[in-house]
Amino acid sequence: MLVFAWIVFSGLIWPLAERRGRDGYLWFFFALVTSPLLAGMMLFALQDLAQADAADKAATAKRIEGKIVSHEHFADQIGKSKALVDRKIVTPEEHQKLLADLTDDVATFGIKGTEMDFLTALAGLVESGAISTADLSSVKAALEKRRKPFAGESAA
Repeated sequence: MLVFAWIVFSGLIWPLAERRGRDGYLWFFFALVTSPLLAGMMLFALQDLAQADAADKAATAKRIEGKIVSHEHFADQIGKSKALVDRKIVTPEEHQKLLADLTDDVATFGIKGTEMDFLTALAGLVESGAISTADLSSVKAALEKRRKPFAGESAA
């Protein structure tokens, strides 16, 4: 009877361990060899890996969300940079570097709002001379690249 209870209580450790982000089979075996009570106390004493993983994912999502480019931000940054070039405070190369960095952010993290709003803002930048039509093409290519899902990512 005692052996049966030992096995049953050890079996209860398995789902408990898995809910806490640990290997249930190993913890079941540990409980079976040592004590279900000891294994349960150790599980509660150790960090909950499932909760820590969820917190890491939330922090990563928040960091990525902060990198998503809005058309207002893009136009504002490029417009300010162009004004600084006109005043000879920054070089055209520095302006192109900012444009390249923002374009990379578009390709990597995507945009806020609609693509039409983004392209309308870009058209205004071309009309004001802040970016060239070639720059516009590279940003459009970045938008196209972002539309295609990454490996392992499903198309939305």
